[in-house]
Amino acid sequence: MKELCRKALITALALAACLPAPAQRSRIYSTAEGLPGSRITEICQDRTGFIWIAGEDGLSRFDGREFQTMQPGGPGSGSIAGSQALSMLEDSHGRLWVGTATGLQTFDPDEGIFKTVSSEYTSTIIEYTPGKGGGSEIWAGGGRHGILIADPLTGKTDSTRTAMISSALPSLQVNVLFPDSGGRIWAAFSQGGFCVIDGAAGAVTDITLPNSVPAGVHVNCFYEDPESGSILIGSQDAGLLIQEKPGEAVRRSSAPQTRDASISAIINDKLFSTGGGFILGTDGHGLLLYDLGQDDIYDFDRSILPGGAGKWKVGSLMFDSQGNLWAGAYLSGVAVIPRRTYGFSRISIANCVTALSTDS
Repeated sequence: MKELCRKALITALALAACLPAPAQRSRIYSTAEGLPGSRITEICQDRTGFIWIAGEDGLSRFDGREFQTMQPGGPGSGSIAGSQALSMLEDSHGRLWVGTATGLQTFDPDEGIFKTVSSEYTSTIIEYTPGKGGGSEIWAGGGRHGILIADPLTGKTDSTRTAMISSALPSLQVNVLFPDSGGRIWAAFSQGGFCVIDGAAGAVTDITLPNSVPAGVHVNCFYEDPESGSILIGSQDAGLLIQEKPGEAVRRSSAPQTRDASISAIINDKLFSTGGGFILGTDGHGLLLYDLGQDDIYDFDRSILPGGAGKWKVGSLMFDSQGNLWAGAYLSGVAVIPRRTYGFSRISIANCVTALSTDS
């Protein structure tokens, strides 16, 4: 009888594993929870686990319980330069780079102070390695200065490289930078248009666009498919654009929802088992799911999201170390969507236990 009960328990547990977990609703952080404002521009997690949230009302660090907002101070005070935080990057050495409307700074977690690299408006920051075995560089764009290039170890600007790269640009008003795995840097400009830069040589290549896409298309973000190497381009006025291979013309997604939406953030869906799945942040339509292989859009499960999520303007997406999705919703706050409640992942009978046995 005991053996029969034990087998029944094992069977019940196995069948329970086949059922979808109860839906966990996301949580949203706003000024009520301690954020300085709800105009979110970027989110990142550093290697020590802190969540950093940049916004037009300030830069905050979250330890899982409360927010600490960095207060601006005067020159030489070791404080953040301004309250309008626009971009962030943790480099390969563990140093945090912060772009604000009043300059580019670094933050050393050991020293706990900010150091100014440049007083130029900085809206985008990346780390780039020009060649194999060489040291990396920090590239920062924004305002009217083109691209500033700095040494990540010293924080000093490389004036020669900065001049070489910036002089080749079709515009100095850079608002988005993105490094792909082939050593190219994708750059978009605030007045419209984008190009590809050979980071080592500084040569600039124009991109061939379909007739349905204006030459001055306004690009909000870039992302690379880790499986195929295709580049996804989120635009304000032409939806989702795709370059499948280097040198090929860019095509427009055929999915109607991607043509109508302004795509403002893209991230790989880690729960999409076959690859090629992405979560798209849009301006006014919340979150969408995109399958690159099928070139199709799927609805995001809004039952797990706060009310009004279908109208969010999502400008930043990030997965934390636990696999939870963080979404910066402009004028709404920061939403944290628990793992297993988002994406393409579905439970099917093929994944269930169909046979059981006991050892001796």
